[in-house]
This record gives sequence, C-alpha cells and structure tokens, in this order.
Amino acid sequence: MKKLMITAAILISSICISFAQEKTSTDNRERKTPEERAQLMTNGLEKKLALSADQKAKVYQINLERAQKMNEFQSSNSNTEDRKKQMEVRKELMEESDRKLVEVLTEDQKKTYQELKDENKAKLKEQRGDKKGRDNRDHSENSSN
Repeated sequence: MKKLMITAAILISSICISFAQEKTSTDNRERKTPEERAQLMTNGLEKKLALSADQKAKVYQINLERAQKMNEFQSSNSNTEDRKKQMEVRKELMEESDRKLVEVLTEDQKKTYQELKDENKAKLKEQRGDKKGRDNRDHSENSSN
C-alpha cells in the first residue's frame, strides 16, 4: 500500500510536469495558476483514461484542490522548513488527491491509471539513477581524500 501511494505521488507529479511542458509559452518559467495546473492535469487524464464528462468535472475538482493546497504550502513554506519535511507534506498531499481520484475511476480506468503510474515511476527512477550515480561518485571521491 505504501508503494502504491509513493507511486501515485510520483505519477501525478510526472503528469503535471509533462503536461506543463506540452503547453507552449513565451516564458517557460511563467508560474501557472492552480486553475491552469488543474486543467492541464485533467485534460491529460481525460485523454489517457477516456473520462466521462461527470468524471472530468470530479477529477478537475480534485486536481484543483490539490493545486491550491500545494500553492498555499509553497507560499507559506518558503525556506522555513527543512527540505525533508517539505517533501513529506507534498507526498501526503499527492497521496490524498490520488486516493480521491481513484474513487472516481472505473475498474478499467484504474488499471490504465496504475500502468501510467508504473511507467512514470520507471522513467523517474531512470532519471534519478543517473543523478544519484554521479552524486555517489562525487561523495565517495571526497570522502577518500
């Protein structure tokens, strides 16, 4: 169950990032509103999961609530807490929204959603593996000196 929640958090983060990159903008660093982020995530899930109109509305509300909470969290916690604590809170928010999202989906959609999460988790692991490998080499070189 714990692995499922971690996977869900990673998936939602990945989806958010990938859909944010799809939208072309003159300034890639432009901060999107919670409503824009929720809409991007909902549109992506609608395409991949073939959501009904009712499901799309519910998924949008779940994504909007998550985006608003994340926005509040980020603005209230700018460098006031340690990074590990911030990651835990973000993970908790992601897990909560994932639980709500899964409740809206049909059994077939849940399977597809799980496959998407697994794919995104593998991609993230691959990306992080490269970085961790370099970081570990740097640390081991420094510690041997």
